[in-house]
Amino acid sequence: MAGYQHKKGVIRDNAIEALLHDPLFKVRIETNHKGKGSFRRKAKHAKKGNWEASGKESFTTGLLNNHRLPIMRSMPERVISDFQPLPR
Repeated sequence: MAGYQHKKGVIRDNAIEALLHDPLFKVRIETNHKGKGSFRRKAKHAKKGNWEASGKESFTTGLLNNHRLPIMRSMPERVISDFQPLPR
């Protein structure tokens, strides 16, 4: 028989009782993967983020992401005032 590495200190008096308090025999709750009791309230891949096409965050950030605004704000005022339109 292969030996089990006991994790809860040194066994002194009763080896069976010491094994009962070991993580090997801890109470585990098994949930069903299919059938009765298998419904999960949290999504399986919840860490991936928002996947909704009509999400409010993506809609508002899409409107605010104009590629010209950050460039114009970062330029000094004298450069903006020196800008002349192209001749026609």
